[in-house]
Amino acid sequence: MRHVTIRPDHAGVLPRLVPVEGAEPQCIALWVPELDLAGLGADVVAVMPAESGTWAGSASVNGLPAGADDVVSVMLAFAEAFLDEGEAGGRAAGRVRDLPAGAAGLRAAVAAGFAPARRPAAFAAPAPAAGLVRAGDPASGAQARTAVRHARPAGVIGERAAVLLAPLGRLSAARLEWLARHVTGRPARITPWRSVVLPDQADAEAVLREAAGFGFGTDERSPWLRVTACAGQPGCARALADVQAALEASAGAFRFLAARVEALETAAARRRDPVDGMAWLVPPPDLGPWTDRVVQWMAGASGEVVVGECGDGALPRALAAAGLRVRAAEPRGTTAWSAAAGGVDVHLGPVAELVAARPSGGIGGLVLAGVVDRSPVEDLLDLLVTAADRLAPGSPLVVIGSAPAAWGPVALDLLPGRPLHPATWSLLLGRNGFRDMETAGGASPLTYAVRAVR
Repeated sequence: MRHVTIRPDHAGVLPRLVPVEGAEPQCIALWVPELDLAGLGADVVAVMPAESGTWAGSASVNGLPAGADDVVSVMLAFAEAFLDEGEAGGRAAGRVRDLPAGAAGLRAAVAAGFAPARRPAAFAAPAPAAGLVRAGDPASGAQARTAVRHARPAGVIGERAAVLLAPLGRLSAARLEWLARHVTGRPARITPWRSVVLPDQADAEAVLREAAGFGFGTDERSPWLRVTACAGQPGCARALADVQAALEASAGAFRFLAARVEALETAAARRRDPVDGMAWLVPPPDLGPWTDRVVQWMAGASGEVVVGECGDGALPRALAAAGLRVRAAEPRGTTAWSAAAGGVDVHLGPVAELVAARPSGGIGGLVLAGVVDRSPVEDLLDLLVTAADRLAPGSPLVVIGSAPAAWGPVALDLLPGRPLHPATWSLLLGRNGFRDMETAGGASPLTYAVRAVR
């Protein structure tokens, strides 16, 4: 933006444009020599001819022609006329649209105040620059606000420029002092998008981190990119509350809520990791000794039998050899590859995914092993609820578990779940709608099986 010289004849109107306590800020003035930013919705807008690229020729203020030397005077005249029209109307006006005669009446009042000798030749307002819109155009309004929002960068621009968002466009004394301390080389720039550009920063990322402590928005997640408010009390005579203070409090609450949600999502992601990502802490289940007993329990299954975890695939192969349709799940990549190489139809991932993907009543039998030892009880309960829905009535469910003594110290320390006793499984199965529980001991005292019927 080029420099503006305030001449002595401007001095009379300037005090009227400075709001006093309890008064309403009557007008928004926007002078944009480089860009057509009328889509921002300012009340006073000066534009230059698109072909000139300079203020040396004529310009336009709110559609009223103005010579290069008169641009500031015309803008101030619009501001003063706005105050006069508002007072004449007998009611407070916050924007030009609130005036009784509207924008046309305001423009006529300003034009009447300029002597004919000072009126420049007719001027055709330039067409908006590509991608921008002008107030009053069909494309203005919501589209303009969207375009402006997308044009508001925040963060590090280039390599050494830091762009900071001022909350609601306000710069407190503390923020201004902080900005002044960080001006190096070229001066800071205040933009129409309620942001401040600090160029020539040796460490722009460090500046952003420090600016966040002063309440500036520093990235695209900042709420100040998405929220705004009117002046509110005490700056607006028509306001019923201090809406800016309320909005700042709300933004703080939303920031806390967003941080809390992010923390919960992170915790939930870590919470799910032990089901598969930490399966390597315990060896795959050895289901070979259980093949004869499980084949007997699954005999006559009317639908697909799901086995998870399947280990090396010995149990799924035995069930398939008995004429059953079998699908297995195994979270360990190398173990799953070995089972697949042996002819097992295996899903690489937790058995809970495989069970949940089946339709209600679509499973003819279910064998759970491995995962039942290391998962937290609440995850096991979720799995049982899903299994009860996916198993067809009368279908068997078999849990093959381990005794806690079968684990090493690392697994006991790091895994969130613990092996359950057979009596505990019988209790959980009964409370989830299963019946006819039967417990069997394995060849080793460190394993057992519990069978139930849906």
